[in-house]
Amino acid sequence: MQPEMSSSMNGKQWYYYNKMKRLEQRKVHLKNHINTLTEHLMNNSTPTGLRIKLHPNVSKATNSFYNRWNNTLKRTQRTCVKLIISEHKRTCNMINKDLANLNGEARTKLSTSENKELRKNMNIWIDKITKARERKQLKKCRHFSRTKRNNRHSGHPTKKIEAKEQPDPTTVINISSTSLTPAQLKILSKGLGFCPKPKQVNKLKLKTDIQEFKRRCRLQYKFREENSDPDNNLDNNVKQGPFTKEKSHYNPPPNENLTLEAFLSAVEQDIVNEDNWRQTYDNIDPDERLAIKQLRNNNAITIKAAGKGNGIVVMDTQDYINKCLEHLNNTNYYQTLDQDPTEIYTKELQTKIRRWLQKNWITNDTAKKLFPQRTICGTFLWAPKSS
Repeated sequence: MQPEMSSSMNGKQWYYYNKMKRLEQRKVHLKNHINTLTEHLMNNSTPTGLRIKLHPNVSKATNSFYNRWNNTLKRTQRTCVKLIISEHKRTCNMINKDLANLNGEARTKLSTSENKELRKNMNIWIDKITKARERKQLKKCRHFSRTKRNNRHSGHPTKKIEAKEQPDPTTVINISSTSLTPAQLKILSKGLGFCPKPKQVNKLKLKTDIQEFKRRCRLQYKFREENSDPDNNLDNNVKQGPFTKEKSHYNPPPNENLTLEAFLSAVEQDIVNEDNWRQTYDNIDPDERLAIKQLRNNNAITIKAAGKGNGIVVMDTQDYINKCLEHLNNTNYYQTLDQDPTEIYTKELQTKIRRWLQKNWITNDTAKKLFPQRTICGTFLWAPKSS
């Protein structure tokens, strides 16, 4: 049980007690602040108040420049954290000297019993405030702990994220000779359109999407007057068809609109900066990830969506091939050919397109779009029924 502080001190004792109390309180606060900043350095993070967000006013800057800029800001942030830690340590050393002077002065001004009572009360108070600060520090730094990295905010229980819609496991119909594990049934019950969350961010794809977004914004600004006039989309009072417009890969350079360029630069910096990324959670269990690999590598089974009903059918690959051949051998719907007619149909279509072009029925752009190239035969697929 914690000892109680004595309240029988005289005026001199209270004078030294209050002065020592203020110094000890400041020292405990600085030590906890040092521990917090040290946790940030160990976890390669930056406190919110020390995050530097500066956007260079540079036109036509390359990605390499922005990468160097971001790395410089990160190094500056870490330097600021180290500077604050060193300053706090220097202040703690000065407080220790002041406390030593006060203790020496109290020993000369107070009697031995008064000094003993003063030290007893000070130790009780120091122990009390140290424990309170440690609880606050643990609560503040819990989200930095690697063992509890699943908690976004310390002090709050981890919320289990579940899918909005969980398909009924009975929709998975296994007619194969392979028995499926509970994890395999669980992952299949989520549906063939379910997308597992990737473990890492595809940085190359992210940068590509950012560049495409910037390209579209600059195109909208560059051709804003043409896009606002619907008559510019007409050629000789004839609307362009679906095959007449060829996809453009034109990438406009940074324009004179400083507001737009500042916006694009800010968006890119906020997205690329990993300090702004939120902690993500896996939407499947480790057993389900292992089940995906097992199902993908198992060539003995074939997984297909049911032709009727909301179901997933798992069947042996050989049975699936036999079912496909059974349908193809039905002479009421299919005819056996001696050779692939794809090349013959391709030449006939090319001949007709050339004739239409000679008669000016279509334009050169339309003929170019319609002209078949690298044609292949179609693929046959069979969808099993769930009932």
